Amino acid sequence: MKKIIIIMTLSISVVMSIIGFFKFKSEKIDDLEVVYLKRGDIEDYIQERGVFRVYNDQTIVANVSGQVDLIDVEIGDVVSKNKSIGLIHSLDINHQIQALKYQLKNDHIEMKYLIKQLVNYRSLANQNAIALQEYQQIILRKNQLKTKIDSKIKKRRYLKQKKKMHEIKSDISGVVVEKYVKSGEMVRPGVPVIKVLQPDLLRFEVIVRDYDAHKIKVGQMVRLSSSAFGQHTIKGAVEKIIPLISNHSNGLGLKVLISIHDDIRAFNIYGGHQATAEISVSTARNVLFLPIEFVHKDNEGHYVFLDIDKDYQKTYVTIGERNQNKIEILSGLNRRQGVVRGTIH
Repeated sequence: MKKIIIIMTLSISVVMSIIGFFKFKSEKIDDLEVVYLKRGDIEDYIQERGVFRVYNDQTIVANVSGQVDLIDVEIGDVVSKNKSIGLIHSLDINHQIQALKYQLKNDHIEMKYLIKQLVNYRSLANQNAIALQEYQQIILRKNQLKTKIDSKIKKRRYLKQKKKMHEIKSDISGVVVEKYVKSGEMVRPGVPVIKVLQPDLLRFEVIVRDYDAHKIKVGQMVRLSSSAFGQHTIKGAVEKIIPLISNHSNGLGLKVLISIHDDIRAFNIYGGHQATAEISVSTARNVLFLPIEFVHKDNEGHYVFLDIDKDYQKTYVTIGERNQNKIEILSGLNRRQGVVRGTIH
């Protein structure tokens, strides 16, 4: 009898412990934040500190080989961005046109010969002096040659249009401070033509570490923030990427030059002023996502804890794009399922 009482007492204690455990866990879940899938954009960006630099001059170079026909500016002249400042004939195009001219001359001689041969072969074929197949072969050669001639004539017409003097344009607005060539001189690609100075031209310079370097591309949009801007965010874009080589680990990566799109004169920014750059490297549009701290990872993959009737359940999910705050959920979860944060004990 005593054994039965002891067993019943122990059983009641175990049941009460289990009830207390679930009650505690339910109460704990009541206090946890529950979130659901939301739809929106996920922008992945690289954030680095950088500095404004004054890039106040630019050397305009020739893009083609040829003879300078005209340089229409003098030292001290003001030029605008994309303004034509000179013209160059291209020697390369001249050579191509001359080569085509020689080829076409030979092709026309061959065509005259084939036409005469065709007349003779037609007469011989009518007299059954030669096989009809020989006559047809002459016709085929004539048609093939005509196709080649037509193609070369079109190419020569295109080159003659291209031959027209190539424009030299200024990439920036500013003042001409150097003039390196004169009309009549020969130039090749890369030869300096003029130098333009723009004292107020600022670029933002940032070093991107090697493990993020592969994400950077010219044209990516950039946001700049600084206490000097207050609540404003300055927009820009990646303009140039310069690889860095150094024996020091902190020197590896890329130097990225960022052009400024907004007018920053009101903020009195100068060379050496520091700011934070956010370089947008990718954007996933209109996707389902969770706050990133609600998604965990183990050896089997990424998972979340579902809130199911005041209980939780570990569920694996497939993820997509992510950034510092959001993570895309591709599968394993629907918008009606609530997710709780962190591991619950």
